[in-house]
Amino acid sequence: MNDEFKEIDKPVNGEKDVLFDDYVNRNRFGSRFWLSVALVLCVILAVVVYKVAVLDKIIQPEVLKASLQIFDIDSQWVVQQKVHEKDFNGIILVPQVSFRFRNIGKIDLSYVSVLGVFRLLNQPKSIGEDNRLALKDTLKPGGESERIVLTSGFGYRASSKEAFARNSKDWQNATAEIYVKSGSSIFVFLNNFFIIKRIEGLKMGIDVNIK
Repeated sequence: MNDEFKEIDKPVNGEKDVLFDDYVNRNRFGSRFWLSVALVLCVILAVVVYKVAVLDKIIQPEVLKASLQIFDIDSQWVVQQKVHEKDFNGIILVPQVSFRFRNIGKIDLSYVSVLGVFRLLNQPKSIGEDNRLALKDTLKPGGESERIVLTSGFGYRASSKEAFARNSKDWQNATAEIYVKSGSSIFVFLNNFFIIKRIEGLKMGIDVNIK
């Protein structure tokens, strides 16, 4: 009886070891393993997509600057808001510049952002900025963009447009510095413009006179 029990308990031809090895192999590549593989593949895919969609489209600042020409430039002062306060009723007039881009380079331009920094002449501190995506669709060599409008966030307070025009001698001349960048690169200076002393909606106007 005891001999029979011992005979059954013994592994036959290493069969027990083989079965145990099969069990280990089945779990070696279980759900955790495949989850890790999937995560790694997702990361690799995300890196590739980012490179193709963003990094490969970034244009070096010096190349971008040499490829963009500003034309059809216009500027004026516009009403940013109407103010109704306890001690003041009137408007806030701010400088605005508009223009178009022409691609004079040899490569396609896309995802180009433009930044306008507005300043009063001889004052280093800005009076406002405007940043926007100017070229989302591709602008091919020789192509021209739609009109781009940049407006300052701050300016002068006046009781009306007419009052502002009558006191034009008290205005300080304003300028707009234009910067551009491609994708996530840094902004590079492109050009600087004086804002004409003209008020939107008024026939009267005085052009800026810089000596």
